[in-house]
Amino acid sequence: MPGKAYCDRPIKHLFWVILLLTIIILIGTYFYAGSKASESRADTGGAVVKMPIAQNAEAVSAVDAVTMATPKGGLKLVGGVGQTNAAPDASALLSPAPLANIQEMLNNVAATANPSVVHIEVLRPGPAGAGNIRTESIGSGVIVDRRGYVLTNYHVLKDATRISVTTCSKAGNATYEARIVHSDIGADLAVIQILGETDFPVAKLGDSSTLEVGDWVMAIGSPLDLIQTVSLGIISALRETVRIGGVTYYEMIQTDAHINKGNSGGPLVNIDGEVVGVNTAIYAPDGGFTGVGFAIPIDHAKVMLNELNVAQHRFTAVLADLTKSQMSVLKKGRWLGVEGLSVSPDLSAKFDLATDRGVYVANVYVNSPADRAGLRRGDIIVWLDDRKIGGLEDLRSALGGAPAGQEIALRVCRGNRVYDVSAITSAKW
Repeated sequence: MPGKAYCDRPIKHLFWVILLLTIIILIGTYFYAGSKASESRADTGGAVVKMPIAQNAEAVSAVDAVTMATPKGGLKLVGGVGQTNAAPDASALLSPAPLANIQEMLNNVAATANPSVVHIEVLRPGPAGAGNIRTESIGSGVIVDRRGYVLTNYHVLKDATRISVTTCSKAGNATYEARIVHSDIGADLAVIQILGETDFPVAKLGDSSTLEVGDWVMAIGSPLDLIQTVSLGIISALRETVRIGGVTYYEMIQTDAHINKGNSGGPLVNIDGEVVGVNTAIYAPDGGFTGVGFAIPIDHAKVMLNELNVAQHRFTAVLADLTKSQMSVLKKGRWLGVEGLSVSPDLSAKFDLATDRGVYVANVYVNSPADRAGLRRGDIIVWLDDRKIGGLEDLRSALGGAPAGQEIALRVCRGNRVYDVSAITSAKW
């Protein structure tokens, strides 16, 4: 009997070992099946990553992959009802391919925007009694019309006696004289025109009303006289009012892209290379960059540009194609100070003008009699004193019949309205 009990002990031990292993296998099988079912549900019923397939088989841009938010298309996270979006895989975002795409994207933005950005130098009167002229202001600007119209800040040009503009291209830099076309002191905006050349590269204007905090932007200009410097940042805030240096600005874009003295007037561009703002001011108690810069929304500037018939205006393309022989500078006899174009019925019908006769004002010279009288580019002169103006010849004849210094009465069409203005002509050309 004692020998039999001794022999039964290994059999009992083996039985319990087999039972324990069976339980372990059953439990493992249960959890493994559950995990596979969960994976299957995540692949079908949870957050789904949808990627449109591009022709080059690269479905998303680098920016889209990093931000996971693409109002312009690309990689989007789409969740079902009651579901949450899946978090991006950090290792995938930091892989060499997306980073290389980011680099290429930034290079393309700079290459797209740079050719239309100019360097501005302004000469101003020296200190009172000094009797000299000195370089006082360095700024930036952006070309908004291929005939050389440049958008910038008013404070860059204030009290200017001479303005020079430097353009940059692969062929090299070129410097031109420029003149003020229009300035809006309250908005701190101005337009100047490069003299002597045409057919400049033009910036594409964006829509500042669509900007959101966190959007990537670039500031381009001449900080500290360093031409065509590019800095990268984001939109930090959209401010209703900002007061800097005793001046109150309204509806400003705040950015951490580096803006310094010399950036004023240069463009703030989005990741599509479109101008969305005009770099204007910095918060710098100590005079240096603090990471807080401000730009005027480009939509504010568009109002002024449209009034001047500059940039994306329906008449701009026609004027850009006119030669000097087709436009007449009215400088014989009494000087009014405008460049004009005869309005014909065909031209009126094509561009839906308010009248089919008269002289379309293509340009108003600064400080001319027309400028002082309030005439604008885009006005149509239809009467001078008691004479009906059908075209350029009528206006020349009416201006040449009396001595300079005499007051004349003009009737002009501006849009769908008619205005009567007075001007005193000059003999000076």
